[in-house]
Amino acid sequence: MDNLAFLALLACPLMMGGLLYLIMRGTQNKDHGAGNTLQTEKLQENMSKLMKQNEQMLEEIERMKRSR
Repeated sequence: MDNLAFLALLACPLMMGGLLYLIMRGTQNKDHGAGNTLQTEKLQENMSKLMKQNEQMLEEIERMKRSR
């Protein structure tokens, strides 16, 4: 009976290790071609626009606080 409890205790880490192995193997097999580069560039462009918009909004908030 004690052996069954020990096996149950080992099952979780062993299964997690197996899943981690499969996930890592799956990410290494993906093609990192030009499509991903284009997508990354678009994401960076969108991020830059959002950061600029955020700065403008923060400046506007500061102006509104000062005008009170």
